[in-house]
This record gives sequence, structure tokens and C-alpha cells, in this order.
Amino acid sequence: MNKKTIILRSSWQVVNIGDIAHTPGVLTLLESYLSEAEVILWASDDFTEDALTMIRRRFPSLQAVKGRIGEDGKAANQELQLALDKSDFLLHGSGPLLVAHDDVLAYTKHFGKPFGVFGITYGGYNESNWPEVRQILSQAAFIYFRDSVSLEKAKSEGVTSPLMKFGPDAAFAVDLRDELLAQAFMANNGLEDGQFLCCITRNRYTPFWKVKDVPFNEEKHARNEEMKEQDHADLRQAILEVLRQTSMKVLICPEDMTQMALTKEMLLDKLPEDVKHRVVWREHFWHPDEALSVYVRSAGLFGSEMHSPIMCVGNGIPAIVCRWMEQSTKGYMWKDIGLAEWLFDLDQEEDRRALVPTVLELAIHNREARSKALAAKGRVTELHKEMAAVLRDELEKINSWIAERGLELMREIRNEGIRQEAKYSERPVLTREFCEEAIVFILKKVDENLETFTYKYPAPASENNIYPAIDNIEWTSSFWTGMLWLAYEVTGDMKYRNVAEIQLESYKKRVDERIATGTHDLGFLYTLSSVAAYKLTNNEEAKEISLKAADLLMERYFEKAGIIQAWGGPDDPENGGRMIIDCCMNLPLLYWASEVTGDQKYYEAAYSHVKMAEKYIIREDSSSYHTFFMDIYTGEPKYGRTVQGYSDSSCWARGQAWGIYGFPLSYNYTADTGLIELAKKVANYFINRLPEDSIAYWDLVFTSGVDEERDSSSAAIAACGLLELAKSLPLLDSDKRLYENAAMQIVKSLAENYTSKQLPESNGVLLHAVYAKPHNKGIDECNIWGDYYYFEALVRLMKDWKLYW
Repeated sequence: MNKKTIILRSSWQVVNIGDIAHTPGVLTLLESYLSEAEVILWASDDFTEDALTMIRRRFPSLQAVKGRIGEDGKAANQELQLALDKSDFLLHGSGPLLVAHDDVLAYTKHFGKPFGVFGITYGGYNESNWPEVRQILSQAAFIYFRDSVSLEKAKSEGVTSPLMKFGPDAAFAVDLRDELLAQAFMANNGLEDGQFLCCITRNRYTPFWKVKDVPFNEEKHARNEEMKEQDHADLRQAILEVLRQTSMKVLICPEDMTQMALTKEMLLDKLPEDVKHRVVWREHFWHPDEALSVYVRSAGLFGSEMHSPIMCVGNGIPAIVCRWMEQSTKGYMWKDIGLAEWLFDLDQEEDRRALVPTVLELAIHNREARSKALAAKGRVTELHKEMAAVLRDELEKINSWIAERGLELMREIRNEGIRQEAKYSERPVLTREFCEEAIVFILKKVDENLETFTYKYPAPASENNIYPAIDNIEWTSSFWTGMLWLAYEVTGDMKYRNVAEIQLESYKKRVDERIATGTHDLGFLYTLSSVAAYKLTNNEEAKEISLKAADLLMERYFEKAGIIQAWGGPDDPENGGRMIIDCCMNLPLLYWASEVTGDQKYYEAAYSHVKMAEKYIIREDSSSYHTFFMDIYTGEPKYGRTVQGYSDSSCWARGQAWGIYGFPLSYNYTADTGLIELAKKVANYFINRLPEDSIAYWDLVFTSGVDEERDSSSAAIAACGLLELAKSLPLLDSDKRLYENAAMQIVKSLAENYTSKQLPESNGVLLHAVYAKPHNKGIDECNIWGDYYYFEALVRLMKDWKLYW
């Protein structure tokens, strides 16, 4: 197995040794069975440096990060971002539930990488009422529940992970030690190896308000007080019988910070005076390393906590567990590992009567009790090995997936930088009034076209600068609908929304009847029409239309090759296995579908495609092929070709612009910072080949002084892409301002020199665009996508625009 990076989401709090112990337990398992993997601990924010220092004494090279993933998919800090980018798999550690479900959800949503769960309880904290938790658990590669009751409950409530089994809490594997502290503590208190039992007790509800910044809970406090005597009476009697009938001592010790005063009040202070000299009461909280070093020198442990017994049995030390109705089902793991006789329900009279004799039996026949604990430890060890083997298999699957798709880039894509940096260092004079005037002109054109293009649509390109009216049959229809939504956003005028909503019917008909849907351009068609409608108006029908379109687009995804085919069927002799750079702009439809449905298949297809585009469509010099062919049956790459560029080896301007915009859009959903670095390289290549007025020729092989057409539509797309790229860069990135300035120069040049103000009879907005020069289509005409992206760029400059993409 190639070295993989596991990000371990663990460490929940530090007020009890159990929550601290989860983390070193998993780390020990990974060290024992997956030593070749790199592990990064993603700890909770309140995990203290003291606890981390203790763990690092055992795991000195452990890297730890903290923080959360924002709604934009970006980590709160660079250390976490780098760890998330580097990770191949997220492992959620043991706990009372899927503690970090928000983080797991964000990880799968924005990073699209697999995850699994090692030893949790389910159903004890009302998480079964949270549909989101069931949904995210169902996406896990595997889930090990730390008790069989949780496992059955999860199954009955519809959790459908492909592998769900009983798997012991990872704290069984803890092997932390602080021998010096332990020996000093025992010496100071007259405790001898094997000659004392440990006793731990607790309230029914942990009074966190005593140790954490949480509000006092009157109801829970009242329940604690009501049951306090019953819950301690039998434990107190067990202590007394051990002291009276054996020569052993009893150590009363805490598992969490709220228990010291409780144990003194309910156990120590109520014991007869004649036995108290053989009782040691620990009045200070301790860490797992010192505690475990004492436990392993004891004859055993009993009480109403869980993780000290777990650590004991994990080291072959007998431990008896008491529970009650307020606790989760984690105690039932004692039955699952063959220790049913050491599990007692203090709400049951029969169990209460049996507790004292069982504790006494453990003390008197300690050798037999140790044999029983060792047998349970053996079962736990075998189960832990199985859990680690399943994790290993999942990491192997990642290797296979990467190998099949060739996602590990073995070549260097050069970054040539921005050669004319001085040109883009100063902010161009582009005032708010200038942009408002430009938008008013666009709105005037939209108004003039509103009646003509209510039930019809502009053709992709104009003829003599006039768009013919056609049915909704082209890949470009939605650029007009998108302009209507932009007009509605900037004005609030319902007339634009009304027409856009009328048009939804034709998009519904098109997807329902599969009218001209054999194309990857479904992303363009439905993102700017129905997805935009849903985002702006919460139109549920628009949502359903969009999801149908996403499903149609998924039919074009070929898993073996990892791509979405552009045109035609799989065995089309001309187009089979063809992907094209335009598709980077179609992927947001799939990412969005994954967000609203929770189904990762859309995300995985989109992310796979963009990574294949990164590997094969972008050349080593940062230019792009228009199209690239893959063998969809073997996954092998074939060759690059152009359909609309000057030559197979040249760089078609509009294709490069699609890359400038498309790669940052995928970054928004995946948080793959490599896509931003790639977008910078692609953008630099484009910028470096612009003529003086910043409007590209139709192919970037032409740079200046040639009798070739400009493509205003490529310029408009690039302006939007540069603004999106700049938005994704940190404030300290020196290129951020350059990209903003380049975008503004392009918009300013378009507004001053390329609009139809000079040709009022035109029903288009931008003149001098090129659809397909090699095919003599739409040359030096208006292109409807150019009109749309010019409008979008102006809106971006005027407001904090929420993307339709």
C-alpha cells in the first residue's frame, strides 16, 4: 500500500479520562496494524495542551490540528487546510455518538473523501431523531458500533452503511503510562501491587455546569439528588465487604472532574470509622497515563463509570460495570465481549442484590477473575485487528481508484507568472457610476427583447448582429434565462422573474422528453435556469427539474475513465470518450445535486472529471486542449484534439477562459487547493497573451498585429473567472490584486469598445464575438453567452453576488 494519510477526528473533551483516552487508543491501534500510514489528529477546540503533551509523550511525532470547515469549504486555519488537503481518509474515533458529525458532514461535502467510524454508541443522545446524522452515517465506508444494541438500533432506523458491525471502543487499546507518578501516589498512600481494588462512581447526569461553561440544569440536578443514595448504597456496601472479608484496601478514584466531592460524600464519609484507614480517597483529578499505571497494579475495579473499566480489561485487569436508565447503551459492550456477569443495572433489584457478592468474588478469587478479563481482552484484540483490516482495505481501494483514473499528476504544469505585472498593478478607473450605466444599457436590451424571447430563445450567435428567435433546443438557451435572473436580482422587478419562470416549463419539457439532452451542456442549461430559480425563489419544482437534469448528466459519466463525455453516445466513432474543457462549467450542477440530496455520486463524478481535466486537458505549459479523448472501457488516455481552436496544438481562447472560471468553481465545492493553483497558471497563460486592449483573439496563438477576430465572449468569461479566482485567494496573495485589476480592465474595455451602443439596431449586448471560426459559425457576431458573462461580471463588481454556479 502506498503511504496514505489518515486524519483522525477525535478528542472530545478533557473533563474525564475516558474522552481523553479515546484518542491514544485509536493511535495505538493504527500504530500496531497500520504503521505505514501517516496519522494527523484533528482535535476539538477545547482539547488542552496538557492532554496533547501527555499523548505526545507516547506518540512524539504526532501532528495535531484544530478548527472547523466553513460553509465555503475552507478550513479555519492553514494548518487544518493543509491536513485536510493531504488526507486520504477521515477516521472518526470512539465516542458516545457521532460526536463530530458536523465536521464529518463538511469533510464529505467539501473534500469528497471517504470516512469510517471506530466504535461509537448510537441512539443515546437523540441523534436518531436527526435525519442528517442518519444520512451522513449511511455514507460511511464502515461503522463499528461499540455495543450491539446501538448496532441494531441504527439498522432499524435506516442507517445503511455498507459495513456495520460491533467493534469495541478504541480505549481498550490505551497503553499510556506514567510510572513515576503512579508509584509515588501508591507509596504515599500505602497501596501495594495486587492488594487493592479501585472504585469509581458518578451522578446519573454529569453536572457539567460545575466544570464547564454550561447552564445549570435544575431537572438533571434534581434527578441526581433523588437517586444519589440508591446509586451509591450497593457500591458502599461492596467496599465495606471487601474491607471486612479480605486484606485488600480500596482506592476511591475519579474518572471525571465532577466526582471527587461526590465520592467523598457518598462513599468515604458514610463508611464506618473502623475501616476508613484502609480506604484511599483520591481528591484530585488525574490523566489516563497515571490512572492506568495505577489500575494495572490493582486487583481490579468496580463502579458506575465506563472507561476506567475499559482501560482495565484492555490490560487484562478485571472490572465490574454498573449502569442505569439515564446512561447510553455503551455498557452493553460488556455482554458483547463475554463479560455479561460483570454488568449490573442498578435500576433492577435483582442486579443490585447480586452486585456485592460479585465484587467480593472478584477480590477473593482474583486469579480466576484475571483469567476472565484476559479472555475478554483477547476477544477485543481480535475485533480490533478486524477493524484495522477493514480500514486497510478502504485505503487500498483509494490506491486502486487513483491508479485507475490516473489522478496523481506525474508531471509539472509550469506557472509562467504574469509577465506584464506593471500593467495590472494599478487599479483601472472603473467607478460605480460607470458600472451602473453599463448595467442600465444591458437592461435596456433585455427589455427590448423581453416580448420576443418569452417563449422563444436567442440563437447561440447572431446573424448580422441580430439574434434569431428559436425554440429551447440549443446548449445556449439558459444564458438568456440567466440574464433574466440577473436583471431580477439587480432591479427586483417582477417582469424579469415572471418571464424566467414562464421559461421553466420549456426546461421541464426538455428534460422530461429528453429534447436535445445528449450533451454535457446540461450543466449550463439548468444551472442558469432552474438551479438559479431554486436558489433565488425556493421554487421546489425548479429543484426537481434541476435534479432530473443532474441525473441525465450522470448518464454521461463513465467511471472507468473518470470523465463526463461531451457529446454523442459511448460508441460514437467521432465523440466516444471525448471530454472537453467547457465541461468544467457544467460540474456545478452535479456538486449542487450532491448538496441538496446528500448523494455523493454526483460529487464524485464531478470531482473525478475535474481531476482528469487537470491531468490531461491542461498541458505542461498551462495552455489547454479544447478536447481530449479517453478510452472509456480501459480508462487509458489517448490524445488531445480541437474542434473550435486554430489547431490541435494551439490554445482556443474560450476554452482557456472556461478553465480560468471552471477550476475555481470546483475548488468552491471540493476545497482542493491544487485547483486554485492550477487556475492561476491557466489565468496567467491567458493574461500574458492579451493584446493591448485586453480583449483576446479567438485563439491565443494570435497575440497582436494580426488580421484575426477578437472574441469578446472569451473576454467576458475570463473576467468572471478572474474575479472568482481572486475571491478564492487569501488577502496576502500577491496575485489577488493583479487578477482583480485584469478583470476590471477587461470589463472596462468591453464596455467602452465592444458593446452594441454603436449599433443600436442590434438586439445583442456584446459585438465582436466568435462562435466557431473553423466551422464558419458566428464569426464577429454577438454570442449570447458573452452577453450573459458580461452582465455577470458587472453584477460581481457591483455587489456581493451569490453564485448560481
